[in-house]
Amino acid sequence: MFALYSVVSVVDVPEPLRHHIEQTLQSIMGQAPLEQRLLIHALRQCLGTATPPSPESTLAAPAGTANDRAQRLNQLREREQCKQLQQAEEGELLTACYDGRKVSGDVWNRTVAQVAWHLLLEGQ
Repeated sequence: MFALYSVVSVVDVPEPLRHHIEQTLQSIMGQAPLEQRLLIHALRQCLGTATPPSPESTLAAPAGTANDRAQRLNQLREREQCKQLQQAEEGELLTACYDGRKVSGDVWNRTVAQVAWHLLLEGQ
């Protein structure tokens, strides 16, 4: 799926192929683990067929404030540089990509999701 994302994120996909991809994504969505469901949502965003993720497609809302979560993400940045992320931390990073709460006091006025995406893009 990541290879498909790599293609559809840079190429204008013709409508018949877009429809076929969407049908395939729908058929595997229910049984996919969290990481794949999040990637499916990202694929749908690229294809222009995305809908907001349903509550059952993501983990429960995190405990704490948006600032707490952003701070945890920044701590993950330091650990990620040492390649020490644990599976639970990877899940935290992935689900943070959908946390639309504003981080107060942030110089760039970002959401938790924007902080998470920035962290993911830094790691490329």
